[in-house]
Amino acid sequence: MSCVLNSKFQQLNLVVGINGKHSYAPQGEKIVFEVSLDNKVVATKDLTIAAKQVLNINVENARSVGIKATCISRYSSCPYVAFVEASLR
Repeated sequence: MSCVLNSKFQQLNLVVGINGKHSYAPQGEKIVFEVSLDNKVVATKDLTIAAKQVLNINVENARSVGIKATCISRYSSCPYVAFVEASLR
C-alpha cells in the first residue's frame, strides 16, 4: 500500500504486530514489514506472534509513504498484520 503525504507532516508513528489468537497465526510464523519513503525502504521489522514492534519514521520532505508486508510462512495461509497504533504528526 502506498499513499501521497501532505507536506505538513513530520513523523509517522506505527505500532504493529501479529495477533497470536488469530487462527492463521501458528507459532513460528513471521512477517517482514517494510516502510518506504519515496520508493526507498527506510525501515524493516520482523514481526512475530504477540510481539509489538514500534516504528517512528521521519517523513519530513517525503512525498509518499509505502507499507509492505511479506509473509514468511510454512503454510498456505498467512496471519494478518495488526496495527495497534498509527498516527501522522
